[in-house]
Amino acid sequence: MAKDIITALLIAISCSSRNSCCIRGGLSLVSAFSYSTMCPSPLQCQRAGPPISSRSYLHCADSYSSVFKRQTPIISRSNSRVAVASSPPERQHNTSKDISTTKRKISLHVWIALMSAFIITNARFQPYPESLLYALSSRQWAFVHAVCSMIFSGTIILSALMEYLVIASGKESVIKFWFLSVPAQLDERVVLPALAGAVVSGVGQAAINYGSLATSPKHIVGAFHLLLTFGLWWGITDVTTQRKAVEAVQQMKEDERDSSNDDSIVEIPKVLKMRVSGNIVSCILVVVMYALMVLKPGFSI
Repeated sequence: MAKDIITALLIAISCSSRNSCCIRGGLSLVSAFSYSTMCPSPLQCQRAGPPISSRSYLHCADSYSSVFKRQTPIISRSNSRVAVASSPPERQHNTSKDISTTKRKISLHVWIALMSAFIITNARFQPYPESLLYALSSRQWAFVHAVCSMIFSGTIILSALMEYLVIASGKESVIKFWFLSVPAQLDERVVLPALAGAVVSGVGQAAINYGSLATSPKHIVGAFHLLLTFGLWWGITDVTTQRKAVEAVQQMKEDERDSSNDDSIVEIPKVLKMRVSGNIVSCILVVVMYALMVLKPGFSI
């Protein structure tokens, strides 16, 4: 009770500069700010004198906010009802989006660590794990390797071509659809599983046919080295620019929000043009890997 009395006195002092008594009239601040329980009913706080104006009333609310540094309720001038503003839904959407991005990053780092440890172990030491590498025959591993390599390389080349066509079109709706939904989902659901299958099946074939990856012919070892180079390039130029591309497209969406035509030609952000150059290099690395595995330079049966 004493705390409420002190609160009411501070409100009255802060409002005295505008001659707006905070307990004057049936719509006094004591009744408006309902958390002050000094006056259970507005009629008990009424006294003679002219009612406070809307401007003085809102000035009291602003003064209370400046004194106590807390959220000021939004007062409707028409019916003098108190409505506390709720947090915008965009904040919750952004929070869930950040959580999803964090999970995707963690999954990617775990995948890179597992694949790197698998390749390094088999390239420097004995085949491991033997129960996995010798679970299938050489022909079966060759089939798995062919399918996974086809999906992996085909997705890299086709997505690079599609991304170029999307950027070249310059259409706002097409660019938004592609960069806000396709690249991250394509990498997570297609590229990474296919690449893992190609690596495991390739090491399995090397273990069965040549004893281990470390004792394999140079074209096989060279293909794996080139694969690691591709992984580094892809991680630097593609994965790191995906978030920047999404932010650039979202900013473009915000700048063009007043446009009534979604198919209007827009200016292409610089980061999207950089991705085109990076995709070209990725496609070249994939073609060279295929050339090493098919042509087998320096190897004869």
